[in-house]
Amino acid sequence: HIRNLTEDIEERHHTVMLRMRHVPFIDATAAMALREIVGDCRHAHRRILLSGVSARCRADLERHGLVSAIGPENIHPDIQSALAHAAVGDTPEEGDAA
Repeated sequence: HIRNLTEDIEERHHTVMLRMRHVPFIDATAAMALREIVGDCRHAHRRILLSGVSARCRADLERHGLVSAIGPENIHPDIQSALAHAAVGDTPEEGDAA
């Protein structure tokens, strides 16, 4: 269950990274699950990063309104750029909304 994903993360972790390299597309069900994860992370003051996002998945994220919810700066085409981004910050700014 998606809820278990964010509940099992220890408090000391401020960033959640979802590796998307094997995700071929994002349908409505996947978009709903991602929206739930994003909301849970924001509520817990955690930043969420996506890595390995293909052009098709990026377009699907855009179509489902998730690019703005996640933040375009948090969506990366490869793990290296996502890790570099993760090293820069700590937690989402207070007041950020999903």
